Amino acid sequence: MTEKKKEDAAEQLKDVLGSLAKKYPKPDMAHPDYTGWDQTETEYQKQQRAWLDAVKKNVWKR
Repeated sequence: MTEKKKEDAAEQLKDVLGSLAKKYPKPDMAHPDYTGWDQTETEYQKQQRAWLDAVKKNVWKR
């Protein structure tokens, strides 16, 4: 890669990261409800957890 291409790639990366930072701002860590992660579960995650719980119960029954 030439120097120019490297600079262009670096600029593109900065632009992408900048737009992501605007879209998803950093959480307010001083906020009393802040736990460090998003606690909302998707439908798929709920199904996965339910399936894992069922598997664990079946394994322990044996």
